[in-house]
Amino acid sequence: MALSRAAIASLALSLLLVCASASSPFATAAAAQGGDGSGSDGSGGDEGAGAAGGEALAASSSSGDQYQVKTIKLPPGSRPEGIARASEDELFVTCLSGQVLHVDVPTGKVTKILDEPLQALSGAKWCPTQSALFVAATLSGRAFVYYLTKKPEEAAPSRKAARERRRGRNLLAASDGGAAAASDGGAAAASGAEGEARPWYVKRRVSVQLSKLPPWYINDVTLTDDSAVFSDSFAPRLWSIPRFHYGNGPPPVTFYDLGAPFAVLPGQFKANGVAAMPLGSTMGGSSDTGRTVLLANLHEGNLYKVDLPPPSKRRGLGLKRLIGLDGGARLTRVSLPAVEGKRLLLDGLWFEPDGQTMYAADNFHNRVVQLQLGLNATSAAVTCVIAPKDYRVPTTLAVSGEGAGRVLWAVNAHLDSCLPFVPCPGHAFELVGVPVAGACKLARRRLI
Repeated sequence: MALSRAAIASLALSLLLVCASASSPFATAAAAQGGDGSGSDGSGGDEGAGAAGGEALAASSSSGDQYQVKTIKLPPGSRPEGIARASEDELFVTCLSGQVLHVDVPTGKVTKILDEPLQALSGAKWCPTQSALFVAATLSGRAFVYYLTKKPEEAAPSRKAARERRRGRNLLAASDGGAAAASDGGAAAASGAEGEARPWYVKRRVSVQLSKLPPWYINDVTLTDDSAVFSDSFAPRLWSIPRFHYGNGPPPVTFYDLGAPFAVLPGQFKANGVAAMPLGSTMGGSSDTGRTVLLANLHEGNLYKVDLPPPSKRRGLGLKRLIGLDGGARLTRVSLPAVEGKRLLLDGLWFEPDGQTMYAADNFHNRVVQLQLGLNATSAAVTCVIAPKDYRVPTTLAVSGEGAGRVLWAVNAHLDSCLPFVPCPGHAFELVGVPVAGACKLARRRLI
């Protein structure tokens, strides 16, 4: 769906109100730190760091920390926002610049997998069953699903190649018509020259318009057993599409009304990170259905447990069915205390497999808090605060590795010195990793 000028203006105004609000974390951080668009050390960043093709893993220990902090440099100016675990040694990073990056954790090599022109990409989750990356696309009101393959011969042509083929200018088009096109006419533009080896290739690309009426800000995504659920920071709703969709057209869209706790006023930014309770967990209450998620409310500094209805009960009748509204979601507030006198600015969430322990990015406070959920996930306690000096507005989280070698990675978004949707060419960005086993055992407890 093409956006009208009025829709774009409405979205831009909403964003400016958020950034300009006195209570906004963007405004507070900018005033406190006086960001000028330079790198984290004020040098403007390393122009050659993290370029597609790889960057060596840089490990360092922060002064005052009793555990090793690892960093992986990302391409300058990429404006990373989301992260997803693909395997024990692989991560995907999604960027407000429209890039999707692949990170090989053992080597620190960073490769651009695709480029989504004129789209600001945010949260992401990986579905290993179908090798699919689900991505939230912020101000466009869209979600993207990228079905990936490691075989270059299965890759769909880029949009440019598809256009050239349709115009008869692609001399490489085989008599059998070449690779199958993506569902909306071609894969996103791939990085590098044609034929360049990459760890993953786009096999099929699906674009889904979640919201049809602004304002919208599709922020984060999580995967339940049967759905991909997206948060919307500018509206009191969760969006949902089927996790497994085998039709030719776009998947159907459903949304859940969240009511007053997520009603947004000018200058507010509410629904943020979202995470599904792990399957088999006994903490979620309705976890046997695999349809319980925790949703961060950035404005309040609290979590909300959201029980989604099973598929057979999602749709109502009449107008509700026509517009896809499902009012059956049940919300339970999970209040969190202030830490060191500061209300938590909750962003990305990461659940541990036990379904009881989770990590939450406290973005503009440059912290990650460990939470222990109470019975039925209706309460939570802050049990540890991780705050290496390397954090620069950590937004989203993912864990790599297995066993004692597991590392908790945070995306350094640098939103205090590079505001959202403002180009910051040359600005340094990175992933920061801390050992899961040692961070809370050895880090000083900065509790209430």
